[in-house]
Amino acid sequence: RVTGASGANAVSLTPFTSLAVSAWANASRYHASGGWGGAPAASGDGKSESGSVLSVKPDKAKLLEQLAAAEGAPVTIDAGARSDSALKQIIVELPGEVWLKAAEAGSAFVVRSDQALLTIPPDAFAIESAATPVKLTVTMSQEAPGKPSYAGLASPVFDFTLQAGGRTIDAFDKNVTVLLRYDSAKIGDAAKTGIYVYNAPAGRWEYVGGKAENGAIQVRLSHFSSYAVMEWNRTFDDIAAHWAKTTIERMAAKQIADGMTETAFAPEATMTRAQFAALLARTLKLPPGAKELPFKDVPPDAWYREALAQALTAKLVNGVSDTAFAPEAPVTREQMALMLMNAYGYVRGAKSQLPTNAPAFTDREAVSDWAKDSVGQAAGLGLLEGNPDGSFEPQRQATRAQAVTVLHRLLDHMEK
Repeated sequence: RVTGASGANAVSLTPFTSLAVSAWANASRYHASGGWGGAPAASGDGKSESGSVLSVKPDKAKLLEQLAAAEGAPVTIDAGARSDSALKQIIVELPGEVWLKAAEAGSAFVVRSDQALLTIPPDAFAIESAATPVKLTVTMSQEAPGKPSYAGLASPVFDFTLQAGGRTIDAFDKNVTVLLRYDSAKIGDAAKTGIYVYNAPAGRWEYVGGKAENGAIQVRLSHFSSYAVMEWNRTFDDIAAHWAKTTIERMAAKQIADGMTETAFAPEATMTRAQFAALLARTLKLPPGAKELPFKDVPPDAWYREALAQALTAKLVNGVSDTAFAPEAPVTREQMALMLMNAYGYVRGAKSQLPTNAPAFTDREAVSDWAKDSVGQAAGLGLLEGNPDGSFEPQRQATRAQAVTVLHRLLDHMEK
């Protein structure tokens, strides 16, 4: 287990979409009525309870029979039947022979409890031999160290550990899908709700992802650590009456938008090119970028350097010349349109195939040639809007509130 690993190492289910909670074919499903249904659990479940610990050691012969009958479909292990607050830990142990047979058959294991469901692919990790046992430990707590006061805990804190022969699995070769139940009564705005991971070295909770619906939320993870469902109600003093208040707060909950200070967002301040590049990198959860940048105006210790490298490597942004990025220059509306559509193409592909069905802006001739298609596409998708008088003002500087709003629209569009 990577204790306190950053949420940046976790992977959302798709770039912008979480599957419906009933999406597992031939596996268990969560129902809003409060239980799990679907494929039967392995018989001979081997459950034993001792105080606050539930141990599950399924019968090896029964599991092997079920694997043979599953023909590559997931095999369910029932670790439920107790959902009271006294239960603090669940331990599931599998013989190595069973794990090897699952890998041979291509069958995932679905471990279901009353509060969580984990789908572990057979190629998530390798074991040395049939004599190597596999052990999953799920520890639950109501304590969330480092949780800010504005964050509401809607589930227990789940600490997941996976071991093979006593060796802790630090990272998975293939992502593990985790679905957590949460208390809907503790949630006010589902759009501010997600799964967060505890970064112990930094002492903070970091957004992982997920879409809250029907009392459950799921993500895919590249490693295990401590996770919880939270509603992230961060706000800023200067957006109380602002038109973009809800959008800013929702993007802050995803830890995409941040304030200029702890209490001020500065919604009407201009958005710089560096700031917008950083927002793009956070929005798309981009992989690491090139170590070297061609821009002489980007200092080695600039706060945005890593994000800019990510955005540049993903071909979302360009410099104003071969050697200059102009990081502190305000981003214009037409520049923002180009970067937006580059981001859209990065995720969806085939950006050039989109129709340029923009409204007939009265100042369309003022749009730079290099931005015309992007302005048309972004407006056609509803990502950017014109002014009440029918103009677009392509060279106008974008505000921080406007920039966050268009990225929020991009996220919404990707989830459709």
